[in-house]
Amino acid sequence: MQNTRKINKDYLFLGLGCLLLLVGIIFSYSADAQQKNLTIDEAVLGAGGKLIPKNAEQLQWVQGSSLYSQGIDGVALQLMDAKTGKVVQKINLSQINSSLSKSLGNIDTLKRLPKVTWINANTFRYNHNNSIIAYNLVDKSSKKLANFNVAEMENAEIEPKTFKVAYTVNHNVFIDGKQITFDTKSCLVNGETVHRNEFGITKGLFWNNDGNQLAFYHMDECVVPEYPIYQLHNRPADARTIRYPIAGTPSHTVTVGVYNVTTAATVFLKTGLPAEQYLTNVCWSPDNKYIFIAIVNRAQNHMWLNQYDANTGDFVKTLFEETDERYVEPQHAMVFVKNNPNQFVWWSERDGYNHLYLYDISGQLIRQLTKGNWVVTEVNGFDKTGNTLFYTSTISSPTERQFSSVNIKTGVSTQLTTVAGTHSVLLSSEGDYFIDHLQNINPQREIAVVRANGKKRTNILTAPNPLVDYNIGS
Repeated sequence: MQNTRKINKDYLFLGLGCLLLLVGIIFSYSADAQQKNLTIDEAVLGAGGKLIPKNAEQLQWVQGSSLYSQGIDGVALQLMDAKTGKVVQKINLSQINSSLSKSLGNIDTLKRLPKVTWINANTFRYNHNNSIIAYNLVDKSSKKLANFNVAEMENAEIEPKTFKVAYTVNHNVFIDGKQITFDTKSCLVNGETVHRNEFGITKGLFWNNDGNQLAFYHMDECVVPEYPIYQLHNRPADARTIRYPIAGTPSHTVTVGVYNVTTAATVFLKTGLPAEQYLTNVCWSPDNKYIFIAIVNRAQNHMWLNQYDANTGDFVKTLFEETDERYVEPQHAMVFVKNNPNQFVWWSERDGYNHLYLYDISGQLIRQLTKGNWVVTEVNGFDKTGNTLFYTSTISSPTERQFSSVNIKTGVSTQLTTVAGTHSVLLSSEGDYFIDHLQNINPQREIAVVRANGKKRTNILTAPNPLVDYNIGS
């Protein structure tokens, strides 16, 4: 009898164990059943954007103030005070449309809030009906600043003070409808990117700081062989030709022209020989008297930072040189120190990592500003004194972007963001606040206004995770 009871107990415990296991499996299945798998449409196309974390519309600083603006559902723009976090003004789409009709007469109204750019603390501009229009917050008036033809113009550069528009049509440069270069051969290119967009070259038109002179690239690639590129998306496939200088064959040659808006005269900088060299990182001096160019030889192992007279085109001097047995790769134009036109910041990989160096205008190195086994990825600007420079770097990890400041007089850096992830930063024009746009696994997106010393943080948005109900790997 005892053996029978023991066997029955064993079966009882075994039965209870199986029951608990079954209950666990059921609960586990129920929990898993609540999780959804991504469809092909969701995984590839994002299901029309529903899986993108919520974002803040048109977040930007108002020039010359501690105010920032934010769009609201495409129908309004509100101004926020970074110091108090309070709304100080709201501009509705209906107000802008009313101003358009009243100030400019017969013009189409806006269906949605356009992308705006602040000119000063009281005025923003936007593009509408092939025009640049300014809206004044004080008297609620609208003014047409410039016209342009979107259909034919390319590479447009709007001068922020005079609102002159420089652009290209068929490889020639125009300013507000007036043609200033007159080449007829397709192998002669003006005002466009050159050197295959290498060395940080992203455009071919460069306004000076007062908007009365325009520097532009001129590229002669007539000796470069043409190659066919097949357009497979067309039926039947057709071909377009490009000119590509392969190793051992002649390359294109580039010069820089300077057009004076007042005199309508053009001079070309005397960049010298050899003709086959790279003219990179074009930069105007703060007083508009000089243009600086980082010139790289075709072997790409020697760089000269040269200064030229913008009015005569004459070579002035070489500020300094950089060499490397493999290659040099200047990617950024010099950044002049705020309130001190006699000093500038230069990016260089001379120590193996992309870092910042402080120079005087004669080309004398003052000090290395950043140093370490990491790279600077962005220069964000200065504070109002010009003594503090803000930058973004990979100081914590190659997969992260963190925001820091450095005192240019002492070279002492301070890391202002520490949470793991990518910090995309907008610095106010006075350098006293910054908007920190943080993205990582958790939170998906967080946006905050932060005091420049990193101590006061006011949250604007914490986006909910749109993938919370999906089976997603880590």
